[in-house]
Amino acid sequence: MIGYLSERKCKTVIDADALTILSDLPADVLGTSENYVLTPHMGEFKRLYRSDLKIDFVDKNNRCDVAKQLAVSVNQVVLLKGPGTV
Repeated sequence: MIGYLSERKCKTVIDADALTILSDLPADVLGTSENYVLTPHMGEFKRLYRSDLKIDFVDKNNRCDVAKQLAVSVNQVVLLKGPGTV
């Protein structure tokens, strides 16, 4: 998967099992390019969650903050799916 991701020259949506695989790889595997759109639901988000993000998963009002924090931490676009997708 690392080779595939590094060869992408256009925006690539990463969803479902690809997010699970990504969660097992080093945090910097996406590199510094902004070529990816991550589309996790909260369960997938928790697998992608990095220890430096302090997030209360119970608070439904912070979905925008949760998505922004992940987006900043991986330097990618994040679409957090679920009730109130952001």
